Amino acid sequence: MRLFAGVLALALILALVEWLANARPAEAKRADALSGAYWYQLSMGSTPIGYLATEAGRDSRGAWRFQSFMLFSLDGGVPVSISESLTFDPLPPHRLARAEHWSDGAESPSEGVVLEWSADGGRAKFRRGDAVRERSIDWAFSLGDYLALESWLATEQPQSGARFRVKSLDFNEAKLVHKPFKVLERNEIGYRFASPAPLRATEIQLDSRYVPVAFSMSGLFSLTRATQAEALRVRPPLHLTNHRVALDRRLPNHGEIERLVLIAEDAQGLDAIWPEARQGLGGWRLELEANPVAAADPAVFLGETAFLGETLKFPVHHEQVTRLASRGVGAAETDEDRLAALVAFVHAYVDYRPDAPPTSVLETINRRTGDCTEYADLFTTLARALGWPARTVVGLAYLDGKQPALAFHAWNEVAVSGAWQAVDPTWNQLRADASHIPLRGDATALLRLMQGGDGLRFRVAEVRYASPKN
Repeated sequence: MRLFAGVLALALILALVEWLANARPAEAKRADALSGAYWYQLSMGSTPIGYLATEAGRDSRGAWRFQSFMLFSLDGGVPVSISESLTFDPLPPHRLARAEHWSDGAESPSEGVVLEWSADGGRAKFRRGDAVRERSIDWAFSLGDYLALESWLATEQPQSGARFRVKSLDFNEAKLVHKPFKVLERNEIGYRFASPAPLRATEIQLDSRYVPVAFSMSGLFSLTRATQAEALRVRPPLHLTNHRVALDRRLPNHGEIERLVLIAEDAQGLDAIWPEARQGLGGWRLELEANPVAAADPAVFLGETAFLGETLKFPVHHEQVTRLASRGVGAAETDEDRLAALVAFVHAYVDYRPDAPPTSVLETINRRTGDCTEYADLFTTLARALGWPARTVVGLAYLDGKQPALAFHAWNEVAVSGAWQAVDPTWNQLRADASHIPLRGDATALLRLMQGGDGLRFRVAEVRYASPKN
């Protein structure tokens, strides 16, 4: 009798599991089928110019999240980055809860659009440089809308020539538009279809799971699915770490420097790289203080939540991340002690290798090796997992040796107890010293420096240490 009851219970459980699977909305099944991370090589004609990384899946709350990050550089110029993120509610009707679109680079100021819904309705917030505006939105968008094309292909199995229109987000206007699609052919790979437009006609090849394999836009730009290693090989020079700006003398005990004044005598337009630089009779003057926060109030837009979110780069809600974050702060009780513990933890956790290939945060957690960028990105991710707004900062910092210089470096800014501060887990500094020079605008400023700063040299005009013994 017990055996019969056990078998019956097992059968009922299996039947329930099957029913629940079949009872799930089609769009939920489709979203799960598309889960995963994919990399693409971006080319202009036959020349690789950048990459696209996409990731789809559920977060710790069960919400579906679709993210993409594209980085490219035309003719070796200033890199441009474009990122998007869409998050849909975990429960039917799986409405869009939040969407973001950001672009940075070229000669224009950074731009961003955030769409967010609450009990009071939807709001769109636009940012261009320091200008911010917002307005209400009265429409809704669901997971079913987002995956309508894939669902149509799966259920209708259309033939060549069939047409379909889907709702799509227009971030520039914070509104919904209808995009037309036409099936060009069914082939051995899957479906090839087109989205006609006067200036942006696009062809897309999907595989049998409706995951993009290749894109072509106006016959000029193309994206081809690749491995992560293949895609990253064509990254623009933002990721080079061997650039140096010479100094006229060494800075002993540089970790204790509270104030540093540098003079560039033979330089042009240094304020395009550092807006705070001032030109005088002796050249360009750059005054630096310890704890160099890159912006007076980095959280001015959208509050501090702008630096709390999970992105493709910072997998805040991943199980490995949350476990490691808890381990990083240990039994420390105050925010100050927890921050000190986390800086020391990241410093000890990663083995510094200046020539290590770039890796993702999860790869860094597993490999435990990397250069300053891996330290900084890991710290940003762990800090956000602990509820602290944080970001990775790129810039220059002092490099000691026979030929003293300022070299490319990455560190962090984190907001604890309502105040932003600069920390450097690579060097185990709870308060970054004054030899850290953040590049305002990060990628753009760095490329300007690397392209036009080969002859740049600094003379040390003043240096003040925290301790009088120096």
